Amino acid sequence: MTLFKTPYDIIFYYPQHFNRSEKGTNPFFDPLIEICEQNRLTYLLLEEPDKKTSYPRNKKAVSFGFWLYTIIVLRKLIPTSLFKNNTQKEIFIGKIIALFTFNFFKSKTYITISNSMIDVLLGFNDKARVFDLQHGIIYAKHPGYFQSDGTLNEFLNQERIGFLLAGNGFRELFYKNNASIMEQKCRVIGNSTSEEIESSNVYSKKTILYTLQFTEDFNIDDLNIEKQELQLFLTSFQKIAIENNLSILLKHHPRYNNAIAISDILEQFPFATITNSNFEELSKSVFLHLTKYSTSAFELAKMTIPTVFITNKIAESIFHDEYQYPNYNFTLEEWIELYCTNNPTFFELAGVAKKWSNHFYEPLNKALFLSIICSNKN
Repeated sequence: MTLFKTPYDIIFYYPQHFNRSEKGTNPFFDPLIEICEQNRLTYLLLEEPDKKTSYPRNKKAVSFGFWLYTIIVLRKLIPTSLFKNNTQKEIFIGKIIALFTFNFFKSKTYITISNSMIDVLLGFNDKARVFDLQHGIIYAKHPGYFQSDGTLNEFLNQERIGFLLAGNGFRELFYKNNASIMEQKCRVIGNSTSEEIESSNVYSKKTILYTLQFTEDFNIDDLNIEKQELQLFLTSFQKIAIENNLSILLKHHPRYNNAIAISDILEQFPFATITNSNFEELSKSVFLHLTKYSTSAFELAKMTIPTVFITNKIAESIFHDEYQYPNYNFTLEEWIELYCTNNPTFFELAGVAKKWSNHFYEPLNKALFLSIICSNKN
């Protein structure tokens, strides 16, 4: 390392639990890294270790472990009262890390995910821009982005912080209460994680996918409530499954991490099994999707697979009131009847859902991404 090291064109920063691809890499960053390689842009992939996750380390990433623990120590040692706000403290810590590493982490542009270390990254280079890459749904009161009144969180108001969004539907959310500052902050680069996949419009499929919400973020009481609700649902669905010869595949949340065992209740319902397959593979056998409020509703809509939301306030607030998911009030029984009677209305309505999803998740705009990186010459 040298004090006069040439800055990277871009540094990617992310926590280890995003290594969800079959290769053990971060699927949100993989297409962007490919663009960098194709255009000979210098980059560094920084991985924040996570002992709780079951996802592997990325062999191509540099571990940020030592400096992560250094930052944690500095956060405890340095009084926040010395700064105007916590953001300024985080930036100051970033400057300390830059000093100790002889600017090894200096870059013209930084891209992080889930706002990880976003303020610390600002401290690595006073002139660089830091972008948060969208990885899931963003809604009007998302605590990671907005305050209760819909205005942008204070720590994201920094002029050098921007957002790389999946579609104009999400861009409209940012503009709704923050139009005056969003012109330079928001860029719709499209969805970096998936290609267009067509699900065959046939009536021979007999499988329903249920994406679950068990994660380590819940305490044990909430997990047990979720488990009880799943058992009640499977009990109520049993008759329909038998009458129509249907099966259900249960897919855990990426951050499930064995939060709670459900094998005991699955033993009661032979039509329900766990799957680890990806959506492309599942689309070959699945005709309908169930969830409480999973972002998978977008991905599956793009495959012409509609979603039925299990009744809950979160889904109603976000997918019905805010996103206006088409035919939201269609019941599970109504969708199954349309499908099992070979009614063409099923695929007509599924097509409406696909069109809806395209407003939120657009194709990756490689040229725009490249122009964003190359426009920052600092």
